Amino acid sequence: MRKLSMGLLIGALCIAGVVFVLPVAISLCYYTLGGIRGHICFSALDAARPSAPYIADFLRIIPNGKVRYIYFDGSGDPGFDVEGELYGRYELTMQLPVRFDTFHRKVTGYGAPNFYLVEIESREGGMTSYKSGGERHLGVTDWQKIVDAGGNFSVIGYHMITNNAVAQ
Repeated sequence: MRKLSMGLLIGALCIAGVVFVLPVAISLCYYTLGGIRGHICFSALDAARPSAPYIADFLRIIPNGKVRYIYFDGSGDPGFDVEGELYGRYELTMQLPVRFDTFHRKVTGYGAPNFYLVEIESREGGMTSYKSGGERHLGVTDWQKIVDAGGNFSVIGYHMITNNAVAQ
């Protein structure tokens, strides 16, 4: 009987006072709390974005870059995912893990970013193929060298083709 009243209490809290049977109440509560938590996290990411490390440099080097919030590190919390295209031939992605306060209302810190660079081989009918073996994982040290060189990837030994975009 105790489990039933707890389930109904959770259901009443999650569904504005409407009482459901125990299994429905618990699953709806879990879904609703997850949705609310995600919304709160996204608001915290919105607030932190202007001061988040690496993002401004990324967008300075790749002005067409897009910032999204995705779940990628297994923590259950979203982080920054920034991606953009260079010279119509390369795609660069940065994933920046984020730490939140207890209630997920404020970003309290960041993990180490990961940068992934791939070369596009072809595009056909909305599908993009990438060059085999053309992926490169960059760490913070390589990224800082690229930033210091104004976006010139050759400082890390990666020479880009800048005048031959892959046809769309």
